[in-house]
Amino acid sequence: MLRLGAWVINSMGIKQRLLPYMKAIRNDLDVTTHCSILEGNGIVALERIRSSNVLNLDLGTGSKLPPYATSMGKAIVAFMDIEEQKKIAEQLDFQPLTPKTITEKDLFLAELQKTRLRGYAVADQELTIGLKSTNYRF
Repeated sequence: MLRLGAWVINSMGIKQRLLPYMKAIRNDLDVTTHCSILEGNGIVALERIRSSNVLNLDLGTGSKLPPYATSMGKAIVAFMDIEEQKKIAEQLDFQPLTPKTITEKDLFLAELQKTRLRGYAVADQELTIGLKSTNYRF
């Protein structure tokens, strides 16, 4: 399945179209840059370019993360239709990955609304202690 998924993504040319933009963001801001999609109830990494920062998660293409604990996931889900957000939240198995992880559906939905209003998502040590991330939806 992973090979088939990788083939589909490669055949669409997504990586080739995104890489120049991702590299420019990384180079200009020295931040790790991700491109991810929502697949089922998880966020799947398509591409990642690391910054020079010492603290970086070791995520590769195909890594799957919970949307409630990542700024990537929040940025993707927050700009969906409200009913779709609720459907996704119903399917999630909220697990406390750190003491700061959102572990309730209503808190996740409230965070999505905050994200939508401010225009970007934040995850402050919700996936890993010491890691704070911000994501914009492009």
